[in-house]
Amino acid sequence: MDGHEKTRELLIQRVRIDRFTGGAMDTGLYNEKPLYFGRTKLEILIRKNNDYVIGLLLLVLKELNAGIVAIGGETSIGRGLVRVNSISLDGEDVNDEREKRYLRDLLNYLRGGN
Repeated sequence: MDGHEKTRELLIQRVRIDRFTGGAMDTGLYNEKPLYFGRTKLEILIRKNNDYVIGLLLLVLKELNAGIVAIGGETSIGRGLVRVNSISLDGEDVNDEREKRYLRDLLNYLRGGN
């Protein structure tokens, strides 16, 4: 576990599915212990600092936060959903004004600018 007080390990029983028949496999019962409500810190290094790249990354983070995009495997059963608590760039929080600037730069780039 990650040490966060709300992190929970939950024992779940699942059944393997036969890909050819679509039915349950004989002796296909198994257990999993996924973690829920954990916390992590994600650091992303951008080697070539273009503001439109940051704008694109902000859109991806927004989609992660909205549950549109998930991370990792087993996303079809609801795993890999995350909540973005904060975004900082070079140690400073990205506020609404900075976010709008990066998104404008992305839009400008997509329209053929830069």
